[in-house]
Amino acid sequence: PQVRQGVAVDVTHDQFDVAGAGVEGPHAEPEEHPGAGVRGGWIRRIGRGHLVEAEESYWTDQMKIPTRFFPVGIEDSHYTPRPENEKIYDVSLIASIGNFYPLRLAISKEIEDLGKEHGWNVLLRRAPNDPDYRRDISKIHADAELRKEWLVGTDYAEALTRSKIFIFGSSIFRYPVAKYLEGLMSECLVMADRPFHAEDLHLKDGFNYVEITRDNWKEKLEYYLDDDQLRETIARHGRETAIKYHTNKVRAAEFIQMLRRSNIDQDHQDPHRRSHSDIRPPERRMDPPSI
Repeated sequence: PQVRQGVAVDVTHDQFDVAGAGVEGPHAEPEEHPGAGVRGGWIRRIGRGHLVEAEESYWTDQMKIPTRFFPVGIEDSHYTPRPENEKIYDVSLIASIGNFYPLRLAISKEIEDLGKEHGWNVLLRRAPNDPDYRRDISKIHADAELRKEWLVGTDYAEALTRSKIFIFGSSIFRYPVAKYLEGLMSECLVMADRPFHAEDLHLKDGFNYVEITRDNWKEKLEYYLDDDQLRETIARHGRETAIKYHTNKVRAAEFIQMLRRSNIDQDHQDPHRRSHSDIRPPERRMDPPSI
C-alpha cells in the first residue's frame, strides 16, 4: 500500500473548481447529475458548471489503491503560549483570502468594521501574493516594510500566541489546513468551519475549537470574546490536543508505524513475499586478477 497525505486524497464531499474559472457564488442552485464512473455516488454541478460537489469517497475510489490519512505535524517549540494578559489581539485573521476561501472572504469584508463597533483589536493580514516571497520567506524577514505587510515564520507564530481568537475558513475543498493545528498549538481559540477528517484530527466543536459558518461567525465571535473563562478553557483544551496528537515527533512515530503496518499487510496478502531481512545480496564472483 502507498502512503498518501490525507489532504491530497480525501478532499471530497464539497465543492471544487474544475474549470479554474472561479467560484460562481456560495448560494448557486445545484444541478444534479448521475455519478458516472463513481461507485454508488453522485456529482453535483453548481452554478454554471464551474463548481462540482462530489461525495466523500469519490477521490479514493478513483485512485484504486489503498490509502492512509496522514496530516501535517507541528513544531511545538515555535508556538509558546502566552498568558491572557499578553494577548493583545482580540481576534486575528491571517490567511490567503479570495473566492477559493469563501468563509475567509466573508469574514474579511466585515471583521474590521465589527471590531470598531465592539472596540476589539483586530489583526487582519493576507498571505504573501508574490511567488518569490512564498518560496523564500527569509526575504520578507530581511525587509522591515514587508514584515509589516505580511506575517510569516516566527512573526506569524508570535501573532497567533498573542491572539485570543484565531478565525479562518478551510477552503472550498474543506482541507484540514495547518492553521487548525497551528492555532491549537498557540493556545488561542480556533474558530473555523469543520474540515474533513475532523474526527481523525480529534477536533471537537465546543471542546477544543469552535465550528462556525458564514451565517453564525459574528454571533459566535461576540459570544466567545465576552466569555473569557469558556474561551480560555476551550483554547487550553486545544493546546493539550495539539501536544498529544499533532507534534512533529508524534507524526514521525505515526509514519514509522504506518510503514510497518503496510509491510505486515503486504506479507499477509502474499505469504511468499520475502521481507527485507530475508533478502540477501547476490554472492560476488571473484574474477582472477588480470595479468
